Amino acid sequence: MSISICKKLKISNQAANPKFFIIDIKQNSREFDQNQNLTSNKSNLMTPEDSIKLRQSQLIDLKFLYMVNFNRTDSSSEPLDNDKLAEYTNNFDPDKIEVIVYNGKDVGRLRVVRSADEIYIGGIQILPNFQGKGIGTIILQRLIDEAKMTSKNIKLEVQKVNIRAFKLYTKLGFVITSETNEQFIMKKSTDTAE
Repeated sequence: MSISICKKLKISNQAANPKFFIIDIKQNSREFDQNQNLTSNKSNLMTPEDSIKLRQSQLIDLKFLYMVNFNRTDSSSEPLDNDKLAEYTNNFDPDKIEVIVYNGKDVGRLRVVRSADEIYIGGIQILPNFQGKGIGTIILQRLIDEAKMTSKNIKLEVQKVNIRAFKLYTKLGFVITSETNEQFIMKKSTDTAE
C-alpha cells in the first residue's frame, strides 16, 4: 500500500487567476488554477530529502564514476580517453568516494575527506539530467549540519567557469578564501554557519 502526502501551496497572488501547486512527496506535482484545471509541472520543485541516499562506491561503479567525474554520459559519441580512464582507475579508492542515489538511480559522485578540524569536499558531480533538482543543495546542507555538530569548517574548490555551483556555494554561506587561475577555494566556518 502506498500513501502519498500532498500539500497545496499558493504560488501566485493574482486575483484574476491565482495559481497553486499540489506537491506529492513521491515527486508528482500538478499545477492548477482557480477553476481546478490541472497541468503537469515539475519545474522549481526541490527534491525531498529522503529520496537522496549516499552509498559507498565499489569497484563495479568505476566506469560510472569516471563518466560522472568527466561529465560524460553513456550516450556520448566521443570515445573514452583510455589514458584518463587508466589514470582514474589507478587512483580509484572506493573507500573515499560515495555514489549519489536519487530515487533508486545512481546520479552522481561525492568525495569528502574528513580531518580533525575540517570537512573537505573533494568533489561533487551530478549527471546533467539530474542537476537543478536540489540534490546538491541537500547533500551540501547535510555536510553543513555535520560541520556544525562537530565544530568543523568546510572547504571546497570550484572551477571559476562553474557559475551555477559558485552561486549555490555562496548562497549556502561559503566565502572565497583564495584562488588559482582556474578555481576559487571556498570555506564555510561553523562560526558563521546559519
